[in-house]
Amino acid sequence: MNKFMLWMVALWNPLWRMLGVDVSQLQTILRTKLMIDDRRPNVYNRGSRQSTKPVRNSAIYTMVLSF
Repeated sequence: MNKFMLWMVALWNPLWRMLGVDVSQLQTILRTKLMIDDRRPNVYNRGSRQSTKPVRNSAIYTMVLSF
């Protein structure tokens, strides 16, 4: 899902360049943020016992809740 989000942002590269954004830095920052968000423990599973399986697509949950 992270690749899809990066692709969606990349669609707007001409606009970002017109606004003076360094697109390569934007992609690097976004990729890093998405990777960090996936490492963050899921808030909704805190009440249950510690799970050993990795958290996936937490960025999606964050976007939905923010919306």
